[in-house]
Amino acid sequence: SDSSSNTCGSSDFSSLAAAAKARVLAGLTASLRSADGWEARASSAEEFAAATGRAVLGLGPAELAAVREKLLSDGVRRQEELASAEQLAAAVFERALSGKLIEEAQQSGDYWGGASAVPAAQCRWRRASQLITDGVRSALRPSHGDGIAVVDGALSPAEVAAARSELLAMDGSARLSEVRHQAAQGVRNDRIGWLSADQLEASGSRALSLAVRLLRALPAEVQEAGGWPLAVPLPVQAAVYDGSRAHAAFYKPHLDCKEPASNPRRLTAILYLQPPGWDGGGELRAWRRDGEAVEIAPLGGRLVLFRACDVLHEVRPAFATRCALTLWAVTA
Repeated sequence: SDSSSNTCGSSDFSSLAAAAKARVLAGLTASLRSADGWEARASSAEEFAAATGRAVLGLGPAELAAVREKLLSDGVRRQEELASAEQLAAAVFERALSGKLIEEAQQSGDYWGGASAVPAAQCRWRRASQLITDGVRSALRPSHGDGIAVVDGALSPAEVAAARSELLAMDGSARLSEVRHQAAQGVRNDRIGWLSADQLEASGSRALSLAVRLLRALPAEVQEAGGWPLAVPLPVQAAVYDGSRAHAAFYKPHLDCKEPASNPRRLTAILYLQPPGWDGGGELRAWRRDGEAVEIAPLGGRLVLFRACDVLHEVRPAFATRCALTLWAVTA
């Protein structure tokens, strides 16, 4: 009977793992395909993840409880999704597979847009230079400061309203989508898309085009202070956190660059597009060098810049529709 039970458990794990694999590949195949031999890399990653997941099936009750507690504390699954050993094993499999495939995509493909990146100096714009003070530069220096800077009034209220309207129209026409493998793991539940100023201008989205141009001009103003030679990719990420009181939108704590050897992101620049009087939550919680957390409201027209490799951060639950644009400048 024990053998029959183990066979049944293994079968349950296999079906759960197959569903998890489909979710992961749906979110990452486009990035992987830019690398030669990606099918072999994906197969190798699956073998590693399967072995990692199956190892969970051999754990005792106390060890399974520890795995469950870790996954719950990380927000990877809800309690009811981790009731059985097979569900735990599948969750571990999915996490291992997505981690391996992201690592492969970063190392072998153009995951962060580096192929389209140009030297930061080529994107200079006087409007950006007027926003960046010596205080901002000082905050981003690696030798001191917290690696975080906030600049208000980067866009006027009218510019914010126009850019937000254009972005929500794009979202309404399904041009933004969730990051499926991360949504399935409970890491984030926003919708994202990638924007370029030229394409926006050609399509008549002039307010978003201006906002993207402004973001792309910022790295030239801070790269000397940060000690980086920076390059600026063509696309900027748009994100809509479609939250409500019943179903908040969020993004769990993370670093934008955990592995500097394979991840070229060095500077994060975020521009918020909320209407006046915003009280919908969605604060950016960021941890300073001394370990203290600060919460930054996503007010319309506000810029937040931080060192991508150093600042752990999260998007706190948003209870209304929260819009943001993010540029990652990469190492030149």
